[in-house]
Amino acid sequence: PLYDLSTISPPATVNLVAETFTFADTDDSDNLLQGNVAWSLQEPYDLGFVEEFVIAVADDEAGTTNLRTLGSKARANREYELTLSSGDTKDTANWVLLYASNVNGMTLLDTIELLTPTTTTTLAPGATSVTHTVTSVTITTTLTEENVITNLMFLDMQPDANLLSGYVSWTPPSDTSNIEKYTVWMAYDSEGTEKAEVFDLDATDEFPVGTNQFSMYEDTPRGTYGGEDYPANWLLIYVRYADTGLLGTEPAAFTPLYD
Repeated sequence: PLYDLSTISPPATVNLVAETFTFADTDDSDNLLQGNVAWSLQEPYDLGFVEEFVIAVADDEAGTTNLRTLGSKARANREYELTLSSGDTKDTANWVLLYASNVNGMTLLDTIELLTPTTTTTLAPGATSVTHTVTSVTITTTLTEENVITNLMFLDMQPDANLLSGYVSWTPPSDTSNIEKYTVWMAYDSEGTEKAEVFDLDATDEFPVGTNQFSMYEDTPRGTYGGEDYPANWLLIYVRYADTGLLGTEPAAFTPLYD
């Protein structure tokens, strides 16, 4: 398993199981690898402790002999185009491996045996859970087109797993004339599934225009209204409109939530 920076012993586990993992080798040469690697995760999954997914090759299925990393993808991606440069070879590798990774190490999620070219192999789900805390991380926001809020960031100052404390900040839209307040939420996905409010140190959950940062309520549990089946993977910001007084149905900005 991955280890976090907390003092919890043993560490708490989270849901992270590979459902599919495929590789189609499109290179006709026996000793060269080229093609598409793709994977999916078994729902419900928890990405809160994952920084990236890593693709590697090794001689053995466990990755203990001649492990060689080929590339990585940020945790929001489920697909990786694997192309070895000229001169790179398969060598003795017999397996392609999928890892979840953070600053403390990697944990194996699934493997594919390297067969003859143009063969696609899908294996059964892996059985590894991930436990990890990443602190003091700055995230670049993925934006929606409505109410363009940029630079939504969360800096976690709480070292323990599944507890949050720190600073939330964002850059407001250039035109805030129809925005009355902002609200910040934790949710299972970037669409706001089972979202739960985030409060500041004064237990306030709505922030008027002109307020673009706040300190999160100390030791906020990382979670959603869906409970353990819907872990909090994303931080989202919504706007309350001045003309209607209603909260927007879509997030104005969202970013992965790192604990």
